[in-house]
Amino acid sequence: MSFSGLLGGLWVSRVQRSEVMTMKKRIDILISILIVALLISGCWSRREMESLVYILVLGIDQGENGNFKIYAQVGKPNQSTGGGGEQPVFQTLTAEGRDMSEAVADLFLKSSKTPDLSHLQLLIFSNKLAANGIQQVLDFLRRDFSIRENIRVAVAAVNIEDLLKIEEKLGNQPAMAIINQFLINTQRSTVVQAEFKDLVSQMLEPDLQAVLPMI
Repeated sequence: MSFSGLLGGLWVSRVQRSEVMTMKKRIDILISILIVALLISGCWSRREMESLVYILVLGIDQGENGNFKIYAQVGKPNQSTGGGGEQPVFQTLTAEGRDMSEAVADLFLKSSKTPDLSHLQLLIFSNKLAANGIQQVLDFLRRDFSIRENIRVAVAAVNIEDLLKIEEKLGNQPAMAIINQFLINTQRSTVVQAEFKDLVSQMLEPDLQAVLPMI
């Protein structure tokens, strides 16, 4: 090989090594950017979750003045009891409005965190509201895409507020106790079962009458 050919080969080799090093640097930078993006995304998701309060049971009633009353049972954040005794891990938020939009807006104002329905397990209507009609409520709830279609639906045989506050009989987790008792009752052949999607389908059919279990 001639001297000029040898120099040419060395120059090409150096160029190739330089390109490889440049490519490695670009890959390292890209990996660093991805890691930072994932960390930021994780922190944002954590902050977003911390800003939410999950509604497990939602009760809807109608007052004497025709206003809609909302009872939202939510989980309390973890806290130390201090005195050694168990404290209730659920609390009931109440709100009221002339329509569902106004009632929900009132609920947002009364809560320090954003109410979220994605974990809703049980929807309860008062006997009075069920008798007067729940079409407006269903139309409103259908627009909330975070509501799962398979949540259980029932009519309260007693006052909803009293039902959600029976801690002396249901322990310190009334929401789960109500849901578990409801699921046990609906397994009996004499008790009808109803889910949100079934109720919506029945309400859209003018010839069908919605049938809901009572708790």
